[in-house]
Amino acid sequence: MRNIHWQHCLLLPLLALFLGACSVKPPVAVGYDVAPLWHQRLALLERLDGWSLDGRIAVRDGGKAWSAKLSWTQRGVSYDILIAAPFGQGAARLSGEPGRALIDISGQQMLVADDPSALLFEQVGWAVPVDALQYWLVGRPDPHSAALLEWDELGQVVRLEQGAWVVDYQRYSEDNAAVGVTLPTKVRLESRQLRVKIVIDQWHLDS
Repeated sequence: MRNIHWQHCLLLPLLALFLGACSVKPPVAVGYDVAPLWHQRLALLERLDGWSLDGRIAVRDGGKAWSAKLSWTQRGVSYDILIAAPFGQGAARLSGEPGRALIDISGQQMLVADDPSALLFEQVGWAVPVDALQYWLVGRPDPHSAALLEWDELGQVVRLEQGAWVVDYQRYSEDNAAVGVTLPTKVRLESRQLRVKIVIDQWHLDS
């Protein structure tokens, strides 16, 4: 069964931006109260300050489609994302932190901008929300804006609506029992223009 719940977070200024606290409303009942399970999960996910993943990404924009290997490393608010096209067709590396993003594409000059999503779209053609995706990938909403969450009976998010995006969590892995929380291994994102599917083959968590 699923549980629907609105989560609201205040936008915090400058240095406090990534330390936002959320106020939540009681969830709709699903036979029992799953809110404690969700809050336990969220507390564990918030402690994942460093992680990396290896997987695959497929993007469809109308009649156009792309697929690539995906490697993502997150250390606090800093990220390093490698998107490698199959059969040696090239790679793009997007890295940075809030306010500064760099993209390095095979055979081209490195470019710098303040918005990673805009930079990625300009160079690769994917309008993917990089800032929010670092949270969505581990199974939690971006804490800096309102989100509509749908849970299963274990307190895992199975559907998330935030901004112009709908995120469906189609599979979780239990391989990360050491940190006490399951992590997504198959995620589907959809906006008005884009459909994105991410399959995570392996998670690596900092101890």
